[in-house]
Amino acid sequence: MVIQEHLDSRIPEIKEHLVKEIDAEYRATLGFPVPPLASSVSKAIRELCREGTIGLQHVRGSFCGENPALSETELLEAKITAPFEQAVERQPCPRCGQHPCVCEGAKPEPCEKCGQYPCVCRKPSAVCPRCGQAPCVCKAVETKTIRIPPQPNPNTLRQQTAFRLQDEGEFVATKITYKIYNL
Repeated sequence: MVIQEHLDSRIPEIKEHLVKEIDAEYRATLGFPVPPLASSVSKAIRELCREGTIGLQHVRGSFCGENPALSETELLEAKITAPFEQAVERQPCPRCGQHPCVCEGAKPEPCEKCGQYPCVCRKPSAVCPRCGQAPCVCKAVETKTIRIPPQPNPNTLRQQTAFRLQDEGEFVATKITYKIYNL
């Protein structure tokens, strides 16, 4: 409860950060409440999300006002956002597939949102959890393999990597993995 109260007082500071960043901050900062269990911070984040104090964005969905249906590992990769309202999607008529129903003999009913019959609302398109836009404008994630001959030290390895990446065209490198073999 102490961590949840402390997080609640820091909502503007923790927005737009990943849960794992906040967890690491609580483990490293003197003066913050010490998490007694490994899952103490994530439990507090789940509770704040369930209460609707914060929202969470993850590639598996956005959550606010509910306990996020994410594993502990997935929760650590979620981004903390401002609270938002979950859109309740209306079920279409099983016969005609429309909402409100336009079947013959059915009593016409106006849309609850716009008050018009037939409904003139547009179905909101899904918002991308990474870029926050609809439709998504994110570039596709691509893995590239670049082979670099043996280098005498880490600095020349980094320089050679940068040199080779310039030849690859315009892109954003988010992660570089080195495989070093001892013979």
